[in-house]
Formats: sequence, structure tokens, C-alpha cells
Amino acid sequence: MVVAAAVALLLVGGAMLFGMGKPAQAQETPPPCSTNFCLDKVATPSTVNVGEQITFTITQRCVSSPLCLDTSSLVDQLPSGLAVDSVEDSDPDIQCTTSGNTVTCPGIRDFTPTAPFTLTIVATTTECGSFTNTASNFTGTPSTAEASFTVVGCVSDTQAPRVNNTSPANGAMLIAPGANVTATFSEAMDASPTATDGDPSTITGTTFKLMKAGTTIPIGAVVSYNATTNKAKLDPNANLQLGTKYKAVVTTGAQDVAGNRLDQDQDPSNGLQKKSWTFTIRN
Repeated sequence: MVVAAAVALLLVGGAMLFGMGKPAQAQETPPPCSTNFCLDKVATPSTVNVGEQITFTITQRCVSSPLCLDTSSLVDQLPSGLAVDSVEDSDPDIQCTTSGNTVTCPGIRDFTPTAPFTLTIVATTTECGSFTNTASNFTGTPSTAEASFTVVGCVSDTQAPRVNNTSPANGAMLIAPGANVTATFSEAMDASPTATDGDPSTITGTTFKLMKAGTTIPIGAVVSYNATTNKAKLDPNANLQLGTKYKAVVTTGAQDVAGNRLDQDQDPSNGLQKKSWTFTIRN
């Protein structure tokens, strides 16, 4: 890349962060800019079916200077609902790289009012929803560009989950006093904490309980969940009593990731049904 000494040069320092937004397509009248250069972004198409591709075109161009030079990195962080398929840019001297859903174009990039630097990202949609992200530059006077798009076509999950397997099994005898209790669900359950997905976990000591048969007082235990196996584990704080019969319960407060509550018998006519089973500790 050659920069003639006689050409007026605008040097843009600092890092530029681009989120997912509208990639810039060719426009007869360039959009307004808040600094000496512009960031533009357009998503094409703006509505797409899940599983189909969407293209993001990001451009960087000068406003008043004949030539701009940016020494900072250009970073586009795509959300988890997209899988990057390809990345191309307009400068053969720039090698943009992809790591997961992060696309990074290093400095130094030059561009003009009529010949912008262009980054094109093609991705496959994997989740439904409406998305709006902002591309921003924080050097000097900040400039931003937003892109909105919608992913449709997902099938709604209305099927209630149930417990497929338990350990110990219902009616089991001669169980070791140090045994844990497990329940394996028919599908993925909402067991993420509030900090992760915005709502509380539904696989807790409130929804998965163990008590002596004939009582309603849960024993102290730690409840955990394995998202790979869809299995919840109840680990009692102390060994269970010898020769004692116990009852385990998973309540209808347990929910799948779509928010459907547990219904063990899958019969809507009699309402939601909990899962319960008993076993006896050896002498």
C-alpha cells in the first residue's frame, strides 16, 4: 500500500470495536458522520429464516480528508446465534482473522471518501430473534452505526419435560447409605443461574428433594445439573440412615429451557404431575 507524500493524510489512532450491525451497502448519498471518517454497517437480508445465511458489510471511509489511515484493529464480535462462514475484505494487504465469532482486521488500513475499506462477513443463523448491534469508534469524536435484523422460522417448544430415568430406581432395596440420587430428564432443563440467562435456575433443592418416606421435610443436600446428560444430582450432606425408606421428588417447578414445566404423565387433562419414587437403604 503506497501513500503519496503530497496527499493530505488523516491518521486515526486507537482501537475500533464493531458489534453486529448493518453492513454498509453502496449508497447514492453517504450517511451523516460525526467525525472525520464514517463507520457504516448493513445486514442483508434484514429478515432471514433460521438456518439461512446473512451477510454483514462493514465500511470505513473518509469524510473530508483525501486519504485516511487507521492504525487500530477493526473487531466484529458476532453473537452466539450466528456461525461465521466466510470473511473477505477489500485490501489485499490486510489479513483479517476469525476466532470463533470474533473477526479481527489489523491496522494499517487506508481508505478515501470514494474508496472505503470494506469488510464482508457471511454467517449462518442458528437462533431466532430480533437483533440490533452497534458499530463504534472511540477515537476522537465517537461515531456509531447500527444494524437490525430478524431471524424467523424456529419451531416453538411446547412439549413438557419428564423424568426418564432415576437412580436409585423406584422400589430399589439395599441401597448404600452414601448413594447420591439422580434424575435424568427427557430434554435440556433450565438450570442456568440468573447471571447467565436472566432468570433463576429451576433445578434446585426446591424442585429436587429427598425426604424420609411418610414425611415432608427435605433432608440437607446439594443439587447440581449436568447439561451434557440432562441429569440432575442430589448429593445428601450426610449418609442416609440404615434400614430407612426414602422418597425423592422432582416437582413441577422444574422447567425446560423453553419454560415448559415438568409433567410426568404427559396428560394435559389432569394437570401437571410431579415425579416421585422411593428406595430403601440397606441395614
